[in-house]
Amino acid sequence: MAANKLEAQRLREDIRDLELEVENASRSLRKARDQVQFAQKRLNDLENRHWALLQLYNPSQAEKEVEKALREFEALEPAARIRSRTDAVDKSNGRDTTSS
Repeated sequence: MAANKLEAQRLREDIRDLELEVENASRSLRKARDQVQFAQKRLNDLENRHWALLQLYNPSQAEKEVEKALREFEALEPAARIRSRTDAVDKSNGRDTTSS
């Protein structure tokens, strides 16, 4: 009989612990959803405020401009030229220099 009471008490405590975990998880989920909703609203506000600028953005053109700037930098900076020559030699030998 005493064993049954101890078992019942342990089960009640386990259930209470589980209910607390569920409440905490629920609270965390609500907080995360609120953060997502806030971030979406903020993004929409920023997009609405800067829509004209965003319409001008062209990813492929931006990539070309970055490549052009890098070529100009390599042409003007001796250290950059040495690094780009080393990369070219390593690539022609089949070595991957991006992992080093």
